[in-house]
Amino acid sequence: MSIGSITQIGRSGMSVGRAGIATAGHNIANAATEGFSRQRVESEAIQLGGGFDQVQYGDGARIARVDRIHDSYMDKQIRSSMRDMGQYEEKDILLTQLEDVFNELGGDGLNHRISLFFNDFRRLSEEPQSTAVRESVRESAQALVGDFRRVYDGVKELQGHMDSRLEQHVRELNGHLRAVAHINDEVRKMQAGSGVPNDLIDKRDTALKHIASYMDIATFEDNHGNVQVIAKNIGPIVTGGEFHAFQIAHTPGTPSEPTEDDTIMTWKGAGAVDISTTANVQEVVTHSLHTGKLGGLIETRDKTASSIIDRLDAIAFGISQQVNALHSSGVAPDGRSGIAFFRDPVSQFGAGERFALSDLVADDAGAIVSAFEANAPGDNRIALAIADLQLEKTVASGPSMDAAAYMQSFDDAYNGIVSGIGMLVARNRDSLHQQKDISTALEKVREELSGVSVDEETTTLLQFQHIFDASAKVIQIADELLKTILSLTR
Repeated sequence: MSIGSITQIGRSGMSVGRAGIATAGHNIANAATEGFSRQRVESEAIQLGGGFDQVQYGDGARIARVDRIHDSYMDKQIRSSMRDMGQYEEKDILLTQLEDVFNELGGDGLNHRISLFFNDFRRLSEEPQSTAVRESVRESAQALVGDFRRVYDGVKELQGHMDSRLEQHVRELNGHLRAVAHINDEVRKMQAGSGVPNDLIDKRDTALKHIASYMDIATFEDNHGNVQVIAKNIGPIVTGGEFHAFQIAHTPGTPSEPTEDDTIMTWKGAGAVDISTTANVQEVVTHSLHTGKLGGLIETRDKTASSIIDRLDAIAFGISQQVNALHSSGVAPDGRSGIAFFRDPVSQFGAGERFALSDLVADDAGAIVSAFEANAPGDNRIALAIADLQLEKTVASGPSMDAAAYMQSFDDAYNGIVSGIGMLVARNRDSLHQQKDISTALEKVREELSGVSVDEETTTLLQFQHIFDASAKVIQIADELLKTILSLTR
């Protein structure tokens, strides 16, 4: 082996040492970078041939590759976990806000208002000639209407907030899809030039993890290094360097126009947000999204909140219609008859939005009826019949809100809404806590496998420093050998 070959061996060792130091330093620098997978230098021996004595000598080392330490199966599990976590977190935020709408501080909420309203009619049945009690009936009715509208409008406003939140999520999702498509291009170019796109792949995996938090996706990598992304129930959304953005469309319906979707009646108020894709702008994919942040949000908006609005409408319609039927059949103290207590609800759909006192009752408490017949001072039959409505099972509680559904009283119907929301919040929160534990465990496994340990990398750094120093020593010794040989020729 020539002295030149020894020098080359030293140089190759210094090259390996330099690469190892650079890689360990890169790992340390990115110890806190989201989604970063630690990298490891893999070297291999160079065996070019024998020397002048035909003995096989080694010719040093070279960098075989720089490996990215990761587990594709673990990445898939984490994406699934992010999908479920996103769904439960989104529902937790929205259900908590929905629960706040129904919070009855100090027991002075809508349920209390309903009881006061019917109790005041009960008092009127005891004092059918009292002007003061009639004033009290009107005041409790106005309080009932006001608090009912507060709750009803609160749910509708929250649906509007959900629309805004949906638009924000779609914008963020499109940003991540664009990032994956762009990185696909960069990875393909780098691999074509024999580059090592480890950091780009980490960035792409991080973007995929974010996408998975919004919806259920499947991914696969083609022969060119591109990751294809397919959304469940929708189709391809990233293909190579191209992506199909999601678009927002506003429903042109009216607030009182319900639509059938998946056998569940959902409100499609004017301006409500639907989602389509640039792959097919004619196809609305809103209800193809069942999981992730988008699925949780859409479910809460179009099923949970819409169901609550339906049930509030049923209560408002029932109170208005049944009180009006009795009230208009009686006679006011001044002999007037046919007086509606509440405005005509027209139909059950949107009844909560139209819930209000009739103009006659709102302007004049003397229009409030207690008697069934005229000129009967002690007649309290109408007031008593209205008071008895409180406990009668007259409100349909089933999903279809039809006459065959299970019937409830006004109190029970409202309490059912409140308790139902509480149960949804509790059940979803239990699922969220469980999913958090699963996600934490998965992230811990990933960290052990792919994460950076600063202590380990420091040890690796020293190891490659010694390799570099020792390889430099090899070159120094080769130089001294050459000087010795040259001195012999003088």
